[in-house]
Amino acid sequence: MTKWSLRPDPGPHDPARHVLLIKGEMKHVSQIVKKFGAMCGRPLKTDHPEGFNISIYLHGITKTGVDKVARYLGEIAPGAQGDLALAAPAPTLPVIPFMVREVPSVPAARLFSGTQAAPAASPIAEPMVSGPVLTPPTLTAPVFPETLSMTPGALPGAPGRQDGVASVPPPATPPGRAVASAPKPLWGLQSCSEPKLTFDSLLVGAYNRFAHAAATSVIGAPGTMYNPLFVYGAPGVGKTHLLHSISAAFKKNWEAGSVIVTTGAALAYAVSCALAEGRLAEIDKLVAGAKALLVDDVHLLAITEKNQATLAKLFGGFFSRNLQVVLTSVYPPRTLGALEEALKISLAKGWAVDMKVANPTVQEEMFGVFAERVGSQISGAEIKKLHERLGANPGEFSRLVLRWGVLSELYRAKGASPGTDEMIGDLLSAGAKVSQIDLPNQSELEASRRFAPPAPKPDAINLALFCPRGQDAMLTWLVARFYQVGAEFGATQTYRHVLCESYDTEQPLGVPSQIGESCQRSNAQAALVLGPPRDARLAAREGEFVHAVRHILDSFGLAAGWIPFTETTTTRPFLAAHLDFQVFFRK
Repeated sequence: MTKWSLRPDPGPHDPARHVLLIKGEMKHVSQIVKKFGAMCGRPLKTDHPEGFNISIYLHGITKTGVDKVARYLGEIAPGAQGDLALAAPAPTLPVIPFMVREVPSVPAARLFSGTQAAPAASPIAEPMVSGPVLTPPTLTAPVFPETLSMTPGALPGAPGRQDGVASVPPPATPPGRAVASAPKPLWGLQSCSEPKLTFDSLLVGAYNRFAHAAATSVIGAPGTMYNPLFVYGAPGVGKTHLLHSISAAFKKNWEAGSVIVTTGAALAYAVSCALAEGRLAEIDKLVAGAKALLVDDVHLLAITEKNQATLAKLFGGFFSRNLQVVLTSVYPPRTLGALEEALKISLAKGWAVDMKVANPTVQEEMFGVFAERVGSQISGAEIKKLHERLGANPGEFSRLVLRWGVLSELYRAKGASPGTDEMIGDLLSAGAKVSQIDLPNQSELEASRRFAPPAPKPDAINLALFCPRGQDAMLTWLVARFYQVGAEFGATQTYRHVLCESYDTEQPLGVPSQIGESCQRSNAQAALVLGPPRDARLAAREGEFVHAVRHILDSFGLAAGWIPFTETTTTRPFLAAHLDFQVFFRK
């Protein structure tokens, strides 16, 4: 790099945005992006009149952040000519916002030519772009670890806050579930209690024996040798069960309020909201009275420039007082170096233990216990057959057990009694493609525009729609197909469409949290997400992307429906979304 210039370039939704112009090679760009993560937009080649050949937008950067970037540039290119310009760059540079809203926000009815549009609501504020503290050290590493995500926009307030967010009327309460938009204590910081997740209901074997032993040691001597206790493993192996078992054991011996049980996404969001509203003292009071901090999915902790110091202080307070910290993650600690650096903690000072996938026989036993715990009527023989078809995928199997129960009810309501093979076929391959064509053709897309969604009933669920940027033409097909599949299987739940938004598949860092926080802003209770197309950067990591979206939405108390882009012409994912929504709102 021979020269660089960091200049203010405020956008309509990001007044703190800057642009970094450099004259150099891609190796310098890679160093900058690796260091500053999701704060960076996509590097762009440019033919600038001052000789710069690459531009990078830096979102939501503060004065301190500007100084950090300038110092780092001096370190990696000590001989380069650099300046911090006071004026905005020449207008010849392209404006590429991190999040481009290419479809209307509210109402979604405008997507359909045969539907009368409702009066427009206030514009929805640009979403906070934050994300999992994940970035792969190599191309084969998990998606998202090891980059701090920075905030380019204003943080949303709690429900009812007058901060420019569109006001969507709260829906009537679905049976058995509170309205999702109702204010939550401490912005939803504390996870819901899971009374059935205890050591008594936890199966122990070679796959989790070391994790179980470490957990019982923590109960016997909290805050000593195993601090922090870091438990990692693939989705579905029982990390959340173990964490809640530790919580239940602590609560038997300690007074109320002594244990904070949360998730990475919920903790970061609560702290950020508290800072934005000047109410951090409420969280400080909770922390001061706690004896243990248990954080599920810590890899989804969205660290931003604004909340980093507060989160570091929060974790530091537990360690400095020798209070127990338990963390779970999909990824091993060696991939979370950025998280350690940001929070000023050392995972190596405690104990890290992995939970492995059990063998097929044990898995079937575990699924039987799970089915019994959730009240599913699926039989042991049906579990065995479903497991044989699915293979070793414990995270997906638990969802299939829950879907099985709802699908059985839908069939019974129609007077049908499908066999095991038919049920499994519907759950795993309903409406399978007869060709390799991923997308509907033009005539099918045009026909979908004539579809009119049914009018929402009093118990309608607030639904947000998300699609990849540049694929807004698919939204009408997505919605039409969703309702058509629901009608085919007798799922009559109606939805109030409160948000349509696109996401950038070329900038995966922060997108899952972005989806969650956009849902929070629009008072959505559920989200239907169209996955990235085949050629998108995010497509190669779709499995981890889905995991992050599902877990973040769940931590916010929201339901998630996922439609793979390559399955838009099939039935299975749309049916799965209907079943997942019904399962969620029966909790």
